[in-house]
Amino acid sequence: MSCLSQSIVCGLWVYNMAFLGESMHTQVREGKEEIRNSLFFSQGIDINEKFRNTAHWILGWDWTFTAQNLFVVKKSLVLTSFGTVMTYVIFLFQLQFSNDNL
Repeated sequence: MSCLSQSIVCGLWVYNMAFLGESMHTQVREGKEEIRNSLFFSQGIDINEKFRNTAHWILGWDWTFTAQNLFVVKKSLVLTSFGTVMTYVIFLFQLQFSNDNL
């Protein structure tokens, strides 16, 4: 495999991981919203106290897909990083091309 094809495969892998992380984050956020709604609408209904405590415990979790808690990994981050890298690659290619023509 050439260096370019390895880079493309690595870039696609990172993008897929970011997409998966963002998708999971969305699903967890929607699930937390469902739990919150079920707890709110069950105020007058007798619910098992363990279930209620567990639901409050889950609602307290902070669900994010991060890179060692330094920053949140999202599709937009990956696409922006890819755009920046491509800008520098094009610049270096043009610089090399102009040196070859001299």
